[in-house]
Amino acid sequence: MKKFSYLILFFATYISAVENILTPHLTGWYEPLATQQAQELLTKANTRLTTYQKSCPKIIITPHAGLKYSGLCTAAGLQSLFGYTKKINRVLVLATNHEANTSDKQQPVSLCSFNKIQFQDKLIDIDTTFVKSFVKKSFCKVDNNPFLSQHSFEIMLPFLTHLFIHAKLVPMFVASGASASQVKEIASEIGQHLKQDGTILICNSDLLHIGPSYQTFASDIEQSDSLSAADIINKKEVQVINMVLKKDVAGLFSIFKHPSVSVCGKGVLQIAAAVADELSYQAQICCHSSSVAVSNAKNFTEQFEMLPSDNYDDKKTDYVGYASFNFFEKQNETIPTKTNKKNAKFLSKINLKESLNEFEKIHLKDLVKKQIIFTLQNKQLPDFVIKSPNLERTGLGLFCTIKKNEQLHGCRGQTAEQGSEPVWQTLQSIIHPAAFEDFSRFGSNALELKDLDNLEISITLLSQNQKVTPVFAGKNNSLAIIREFSLGKHGVILQKNGRSALFLPSVIQEQKWSMTQTLEQLSIKAGLERQAYKEKGSTLYLFEGYEF
Repeated sequence: MKKFSYLILFFATYISAVENILTPHLTGWYEPLATQQAQELLTKANTRLTTYQKSCPKIIITPHAGLKYSGLCTAAGLQSLFGYTKKINRVLVLATNHEANTSDKQQPVSLCSFNKIQFQDKLIDIDTTFVKSFVKKSFCKVDNNPFLSQHSFEIMLPFLTHLFIHAKLVPMFVASGASASQVKEIASEIGQHLKQDGTILICNSDLLHIGPSYQTFASDIEQSDSLSAADIINKKEVQVINMVLKKDVAGLFSIFKHPSVSVCGKGVLQIAAAVADELSYQAQICCHSSSVAVSNAKNFTEQFEMLPSDNYDDKKTDYVGYASFNFFEKQNETIPTKTNKKNAKFLSKINLKESLNEFEKIHLKDLVKKQIIFTLQNKQLPDFVIKSPNLERTGLGLFCTIKKNEQLHGCRGQTAEQGSEPVWQTLQSIIHPAAFEDFSRFGSNALELKDLDNLEISITLLSQNQKVTPVFAGKNNSLAIIREFSLGKHGVILQKNGRSALFLPSVIQEQKWSMTQTLEQLSIKAGLERQAYKEKGSTLYLFEGYEF
């Protein structure tokens, strides 16, 4: 039996050599269920981390720390391919070269001489025609070594073999240390191919590597008496993420000059950002997580929340950061900031639920928690905001509601007409009043650190207002009807004589009010008589609200 096993291994190796097939040296052996696990992660990400895009991403950036740790974050970046994979015939893959030497600075891109890749029971074609053409470029060379020894490409195979059946792959390893002119040249060449239908680019890199195994610590990045190790790490990773989202290659070069900013795929991120910038692609953040967050998470959401300030010791525990991004050809339409006849039709079609992706919603709620914690600790909040294009949107109203022990503690916000700040900036301006100024009117007590585990935070996005006129019926016109109103979907605003009041959709639904009761309570809230909504000079508006 033992001889028979050796015989099979010999013939498999022989056939691979004859056919020039690249066989896995890591994943295929120690994770026999890897493709199934990748499929499950993609399904989970598609359900829980939906991106709501209506087109195929042209560039995807994912981490590469394996299915157990960064698998879900990787899936979050790749799940947007669902529905488009049959139209894709070529996948360019930029993998991080962790063992680059001096010569790699002259030719930072390595291609392989293999023509196929074997993963479990599947054979994947390499686009050898593309390789032969591309390797002629001054920044390229043929070097099989990283393909035979490193994990960053191979770790993608469970996902790639599940997603792509007919597409050919072009795997490339990229070394850090390329000059700005090299990055520009590489990006320009890749960009020419991305202009073709059916070609996409998938890149991978992890973010910061901190801890004893890496001999890099938060204090090496920034010396601070007020910020914890976790705070310093979060602050720096958000800087990197925002540079990628802005496609700011010069900004990435500047950040990466610091020797302790231990991002492994510096060259990969610089090239991806440069390609996206050259082709004017729209960026989207799909996920930000870490090995520590995944290991400590008690539920799904906690995998994507920033590290607690006092819960991580970089001298004892290793940390690796993960993020995934999508870049699309089609730009998001700009949401108008004022209602008029010209844009009314567009405004009526805005889908509030899909105006932010699921990770961005998690991120906003996490920012609320962070700001509350820092305020209670009398510390200045660093810039932890991931400024994705969706969160930079203007023309949306926003309310933040905080409950303590299931009782309303505070609620503040502004309508779409009250300001033109980006979503993230609007939120930052209302967190403090909602958490620390509003509690007395709801019969609550001031927040303390011990209350943090008992807080429930919700955020409601508001559409532009629509002026409506109620219809009155019944005896003495006592019954009010607003035909456009839909329970659970619409909130109501009353304005009269310089006074105003607003009810979010959730309030009307929770109180189980009729429309007449809603308008009466709205009048009282505005400091007016109960029937004031009927009087001359009263104006009523509806708006759509989406709460998360």
